[in-house]
Amino acid sequence: MAGRAVREEPVSTASGSLPDACSALVNGAAGIVGFDQQGRPFAVMGFTVAHGKIVAIDILADPARLRELDLSLLND
Repeated sequence: MAGRAVREEPVSTASGSLPDACSALVNGAAGIVGFDQQGRPFAVMGFTVAHGKIVAIDILADPARLRELDLSLLND
């Protein structure tokens, strides 16, 4: 339930809020992909989980590196 509540809130950035974000597998691990107004990936957050808790969050917003990621969006 908590993951769903977080996912439904806009992801805040220095330039404002992302219009859409969804759960994803980022290189095989849990994450969130934020999309810009044109529907392109704008930023990715990858989570490292240990013993059922998030212990690290990696954020990537470099367009060139985003194109190299293996992203699998998850259905609700």
